[in-house]
Amino acid sequence: HRVSADAALPSGCKFPEAFRTCPGLHAAEHLHLDPFLDAGLCEFVSDPFEVFDFDFAAVAELPSGGRHHELSVGLPAGKGVHGVAFWFDAELYKGVHLSMAPGQGQTSKHDSSGCFGECANVGEAVGF
Repeated sequence: HRVSADAALPSGCKFPEAFRTCPGLHAAEHLHLDPFLDAGLCEFVSDPFEVFDFDFAAVAELPSGGRHHELSVGLPAGKGVHGVAFWFDAELYKGVHLSMAPGQGQTSKHDSSGCFGECANVGEAVGF
């Protein structure tokens, strides 16, 4: 998914370089989403939800094949999805919490996003 350098919203606001060179499903782009959300360049179509829950202190060995999880996310009528945003929230140990979620400001590490090659619409399945 590429947006041309001269692409602009009706308001005249230009898309940031990070949006014009979105890498697609083969990689994630690490960036702070807050400026894009604040400028109205993107919006979430669902509330955040938990995908995985790890308790590293309670496992003797992590699965070698990783974990896979199929999700179904409903889209509001008339909305399409161009990508996903993902982050983690972790309690490192009692009283120490680390979050990469949007809204944490520039003091946190970056959120991650993955862009789809084409817009996904209501009823379409997308693998990620």
